[in-house]
Amino acid sequence: MRRQISLIVGLVILGLSPFNGATEEVLDSDPAGLLKRHLGLIHDLEALYSQRAADNAVMSQTGKFWLKQPGRFRLEPADDLNPLLVSDGRSLWEFDALLEQVIIHSASSDPTVSPVLLLARSDIDLETAYNIDLYRDELEEVFVLSPVRQDAFFRNLSLHFKDGLPVGIRVLALSGQYLEMEIRILEYNGEVPLSLFHFEVPADVDVIDYRP
Repeated sequence: MRRQISLIVGLVILGLSPFNGATEEVLDSDPAGLLKRHLGLIHDLEALYSQRAADNAVMSQTGKFWLKQPGRFRLEPADDLNPLLVSDGRSLWEFDALLEQVIIHSASSDPTVSPVLLLARSDIDLETAYNIDLYRDELEEVFVLSPVRQDAFFRNLSLHFKDGLPVGIRVLALSGQYLEMEIRILEYNGEVPLSLFHFEVPADVDVIDYRP
C-alpha cells in the first residue's frame, strides 16, 4: 500500500471536480497559457509537503521538497517509511532505506507521468497532453487537467495556486483512489544547490538500474 501514496510524487505518479470548495468557473480564453505563466515564474523552490489518501488517514507522509528548473526535484520524507526521490533531470533515483534498495530510472519528459514533473518542467507542452479548465474562488486558482491520452497514469488532477504560487495537488489515480498533497513554500527563486539533485548510492545496498 505504500506505493499508492507515493503516486503523486513518484514514478507514475476526477470523474468529479477535484476542488471540493464552492467554485466559480471562469471563462478564461487561455487557461493553459495562464498555468504556463505561473509555472514559468518559479525556477527554484524549497517547500514542506504533506500528502495523504483522502479515504485513509493512516496512509500519509510529510517531508521536504525542492525543485530547480528544468526537471530537477527532490522529495525527502520525514522518516524512512517512504522512499527518497531525487531527479537531476536525466536520471531518477528512488531510495528505500528499509529495503536497502535503490531503483534508478531515466527521467521522463512525459507530462502525464508525474504531477510533480509539471512543477519542475515549465517548458513542457501542456496543451498536447491535457484538456485544461480553470476555476477560481476567493482563495485559489484551480487548474483541472484531464489527460488526452487513454493510457495516462492517472484519471485527472488539479493544481492549486494562491497568489500565483503552488499550494496543492489533487490526483484521482487509475485505481479510483483520491490523493492530495499540500505544499507550504519556505522560499522560492532563491538559489537551491545543485548538489541536492545528485544522489550517491550508499554502499551495500541493492541497485536496480532500468536506464538504457
